Amino acid sequence: MTMPSNKMILNELDSQLLKDVRKLASANLGPSDIALKLGVNKSNFLKIWKDKKSSIREEYEGGRLSIQYKKTKALMKEIKGGNVTAIQIHDKMVLETEFETKKKEIFGFE
Repeated sequence: MTMPSNKMILNELDSQLLKDVRKLASANLGPSDIALKLGVNKSNFLKIWKDKKSSIREEYEGGRLSIQYKKTKALMKEIKGGNVTAIQIHDKMVLETEFETKKKEIFGFE
């Protein structure tokens, strides 16, 4: 039995399922959990997800970015209100982002 191609699997995923991938990723579900929740073959889903140019991966990353943006907006609101803890959290996030950026530059990760 041959494995289905990425194209065959993607044809089975309609636009609504791709929207669901984005929504579930924004709820902090990992790729394996998303496959289970959507009722699709987990190994095939993960095979496509590993391809950083696939529509599944794009929707997944979009969902993760969407929730991160919402959290950052809420954090900025707290910072403007003078919340010291929010300021500390933001400072930590800045350092983590700088570290990740440097790591990518040095080691060529993407």
